[in-house]
Amino acid sequence: MWLLSTDRAELRFFSTPGLVSGGYAILSHTWEAGREQSFQELQAIIERCNITNENPRDVVCDKIRQCCLLAERNGYGWVWIDTCCIDKTSSTELSEAINSMFIWYTCAEVCYAYLSDVPTNTVLDAPDSAFRRARWHTRGWTLQELIAPLIVIFLSCDWTVIGDKLNLAALLNQISGVRMDVLKAEVSCSILSVAERMTWAASRSTTRVEDEAYCLMGIFNVSFPTLYGEGQDAFRRLQKEIIKVSGDTSLFAWGYRLGSTTVAEPLTTDEMYRFYNSTPETHLYLLAWSPKDYQLLRANWTAFSPLLNTPIQPYLPWQWKPEHNEPLDGVRRTQGPFKTVELPRFSISHQGLECHLPFFEVEGTEIAIGVLLCESRGEHLGIILHISREILQDPSRKTYNVGFIFKRAGGRIREYFRTIMLGNDFYNLKFLGKTYQAHWHDFIIAPEQPLHRTRDPLSLFHPLHSLTPPSPPFRIPNWFINRMALLGFMTPPPGLTYDAARPDGPMTIHMNFTDSSSSEGFYMSLGTCGGADGTARPVAHWALALPLTAENWYDDHFHTTHDCALHHVADWGEGATRSFGTEERTVGLAFRRAPATAPGALDTLVLHLVLDGSVYRARERERQVALPHALPGTQAQQGAASLEPAREQENETAVAPLAAPPVLGDAPRLSISTDPGFASTAPAMDSRGSGLTGNGSARGAKPSRFGSLRMLWRRS
Repeated sequence: MWLLSTDRAELRFFSTPGLVSGGYAILSHTWEAGREQSFQELQAIIERCNITNENPRDVVCDKIRQCCLLAERNGYGWVWIDTCCIDKTSSTELSEAINSMFIWYTCAEVCYAYLSDVPTNTVLDAPDSAFRRARWHTRGWTLQELIAPLIVIFLSCDWTVIGDKLNLAALLNQISGVRMDVLKAEVSCSILSVAERMTWAASRSTTRVEDEAYCLMGIFNVSFPTLYGEGQDAFRRLQKEIIKVSGDTSLFAWGYRLGSTTVAEPLTTDEMYRFYNSTPETHLYLLAWSPKDYQLLRANWTAFSPLLNTPIQPYLPWQWKPEHNEPLDGVRRTQGPFKTVELPRFSISHQGLECHLPFFEVEGTEIAIGVLLCESRGEHLGIILHISREILQDPSRKTYNVGFIFKRAGGRIREYFRTIMLGNDFYNLKFLGKTYQAHWHDFIIAPEQPLHRTRDPLSLFHPLHSLTPPSPPFRIPNWFINRMALLGFMTPPPGLTYDAARPDGPMTIHMNFTDSSSSEGFYMSLGTCGGADGTARPVAHWALALPLTAENWYDDHFHTTHDCALHHVADWGEGATRSFGTEERTVGLAFRRAPATAPGALDTLVLHLVLDGSVYRARERERQVALPHALPGTQAQQGAASLEPAREQENETAVAPLAAPPVLGDAPRLSISTDPGFASTAPAMDSRGSGLTGNGSARGAKPSRFGSLRMLWRRS
C-alpha cells in the first residue's frame, strides 16, 4: 500500500503493515466532488516540488495537508488516505488495495474520521444533531472504517476533536446498529451472524453499485477480484464467497416473515405465479439483490443457533448444560431433533445451490420448509420453498424456488413471505396451526435467475417499442429504465392488452416499478382509447399512475381503468404534467411527440416522469442517484445545467454520466426528462389525490383484460 510521509506528503510503498516503523495513521472521510486529489495529481505535485524545492505538504489540498499535520503532531510519520494512496488507473492495484483494506484499517494505530458536515459546537447526542445526520454514517465504505480500527477519533469540519469511538460507543450503536461490544473490540464481528452484519450495511449506500459488495469483503473475511462494470453481480459473488467459508444460514433469512401463529391460507400455485409474472422475479431466488434487502432484520435480530452460547434449545454437544437434565447418552443429545446431529452443508453447481438442511413438506400444498437452524425473537426460523417451474432442470432431482403468497384469513390481502417463524421447539415445528418433524434432506435451491432467463431490463420493453403497423403509441426511454434500476425500482415485463386483429385499435400497457424490500414503487398504465364503442379515430392517448406502498402493494392494479375526462393526454395541454398520489409520494406524467418514422403513423408519445414528495426525495439522497430537479426548459433547469445529463439528440435515449453529484433539497420536484426542449406547466394534481376515480375505475369504462404473462392477444 502507498503511504504519505506526514512531514512532506511524499509517497512510499509498503508491502505489509508490519514494515511501517512507528506505525501509521489512516483517514476516514466522505469524498467531496472536485475537492479531492488523486494518486496521479499528488505525484505531479511531488515532481513539481522536487524542481521548485517546495514542501509538497504546503501545496496539496487542505484535507491532505490537515491530515498530515494532525498525524505528525500525534507522532506518526506515515498516513494513508484512500483518495491519493491508490493508483485507481491500475485495476490490479485497485483490486489488491480493496482486498487488503480491512487489514490496513485494523493495523492502523489510529483512524481519523473527518466529518466535513459537522460543526465543532454540535451537541453530539441531541435527537437531530449534525453528528447523527453526518453523511459519514450513511456511506458503505465507512462501515469497515468504523469497525476495523481500535481507535477512531472523530473530527469536526475544522479538524477539532469531538470524540472517539470508545467513548461514543453507545451513540454510535444507536446510529449504525453495530453492537457496542464490537465497537469496543470486546468481541470480533466474525463471530456474529451473517444476517446481523448485513443489517449494518442495509441503510448505507455507495456511489458504484459494485461497492455495495466490495466494501463488505473484510467484514465477512472473504476476498475476490474486483470487476467494476459487473453491477449487481458483485453482491451475488460476495454471497457465494460467504457460502464457501461459512455454513451460517442466516445469510438466507432476509425478506418478509410469516409468524408461527398467523392465520393465513396459501394461494394455489397457479394463482401465485400469476402474481409472480406481474412483478420482478428477483424475490423467487435464494440470494439477495442488495444489502438493503436485510433492512427488515434490523428490528428482528437473527442469529445462527449453533454459534450461540445459550440458544433457544441446545443442539451441538458443547451447548448442553447440566441444567438441561439430559444424560450424555440421551436421545436428544445423540440424535437431536432431526435423527442425526449435523450442520448445514452447501455447494454451488450449474444446477443451483445444493443444500443439506432439515426439511419437511407441508401436507396438501406444494410448499416445503427448510429449517435454517437460525433463531429470532425466541423462535426457530425456516425458509419457505416451492417446487420450481423452471423448464431446464434435472428431472431426477427437485429444484426449489423461495417464498410463497398467503392470504390472510377473512381478508383479501395477499402477502408474499420468504421465511417462517416455526415456534420454539425443534421437535414440534409449527406451520399454519399444525406441527411437523423435520429430517435432514438433500435438495437444490435456485440461487439466482438462470442465465437463459436473464434479460436486460431494456429488452423487456421491446414488445411495446416494436409494435406495428405503423408505429407504437408510446416509447419508454432506455435511460429512464436504467435510472429506475439505480434507484432500486425494478420492473417486470410490461403487460400489453390489445386486439391482434386490430393492431391500430385501443391498447393498454401496464407497468410496475417496485422495490420489494421496502414495499415502495409506482404503477403506470398507458393506453389508447377509441371512445365508448372503441371505433373512434384518431385514437386518443391516455395515461395514469399510482404510487405503491405497503397498504396497496397486493391490490389488483392491473384491472384499473382510465377515466376519459381525466386521463386523456391531449386534454392536459401541450407539455403539461398530470400528477398522481400524495404529498409524500407524487408521480407526475408528461409526454412529447416523437418524430414520425412512417407515413400515416400514429403519434408516438415519449414518456417524461416527475417524482416528487418526501419519500422519493429521501430515496434519491439514500441512493445518491442524480435526477433532474426541474422540467427541461425552465429557469431552474438552465441554472443547474452543469449537473444534468448530456442533452439527447433528436432520436436518442441514451444519457451521459453526470459531471457532478446533484444538489439536493432545494428543487420543487425530482424530474426525469427525455427531451431538453420539452415545455411544461406546473403539475395539476387530481382533486381526488390518486388520479383515479373513487372506486379505482372510470365511469362507464370497460375494465381492461390482463392475464399472467408478458404479451396478451385477444382475437375477435
